Formats: sequence, C-alpha cells, structure tokens
Amino acid sequence: MWSLIPTESDHGHFRVLIDNEWVVVPNEAVITEPNKVGRTMVWKDYIDGHPRVRCFMPGSMT
Repeated sequence: MWSLIPTESDHGHFRVLIDNEWVVVPNEAVITEPNKVGRTMVWKDYIDGHPRVRCFMPGSMT
C-alpha cells in the first residue's frame, strides 16, 4: 500500500510518501511536460526493499 503526498522541500526537490517512507524525487525523474490528467502521478520501484521514484508527474494544481 502506498499514498502520495507530494511536497516541495527548500531545495526545490519533490518528496513523496511511499509505504511510510519519504522518498526524494530525482530531478531526472520529473516530467516537465504539461500534465493533462491533472492529478499527481508517480511510478515507483523498489531497490533493496526501499521505494524509489522512477517517474514523477506533478499535478496541475488548478
């Protein structure tokens, strides 16, 4: 189970909460094209049992 709570840190990086673990979204994983769906989306993967973000699309915030 996972939940998505996108936040933006002081350094401009996004963080998401996956399986009760805060994960920093790498800059190369952020999609900068316009989000036509509207809601925030995240594609995750696990490395050594810890979640990692493979791809992240911020919500439109409208």
